[in-house]
Amino acid sequence: MRGPVRRIVFVPRFTGLYGPADLYTVPVNLREFASMELCVWSSSGNGSTPATAQYLLQQSTDLENWHDVGNELAPAGNAEMVAERSLDLEWVRLRMQIDGTDPGATGWAVADCVPRESD
Repeated sequence: MRGPVRRIVFVPRFTGLYGPADLYTVPVNLREFASMELCVWSSSGNGSTPATAQYLLQQSTDLENWHDVGNELAPAGNAEMVAERSLDLEWVRLRMQIDGTDPGATGWAVADCVPRESD
């Protein structure tokens, strides 16, 4: 029997994301969950030139070594993308990267996490 689906907010609505460096969320322990439906959104940029945002889910067993899960999600400006992701390791985080001449965008990311089956 499965428990209820739980929503995890990785990046609250509407968070400013700036700079060409990788940005990371705080790691979250999701050991009790089997999968998630990850939903991300990004604006088309906050400056005078367009910017793009890429979101990548990562997993870890020890908070030191991180492994990419699936492909990057790169929503078109002012649009959202949704992807299903399996959860195999205990810890997860999101890596965000903002690209463009004027690297700044507004974004958010949430996940609906599905519990593992129990006996």
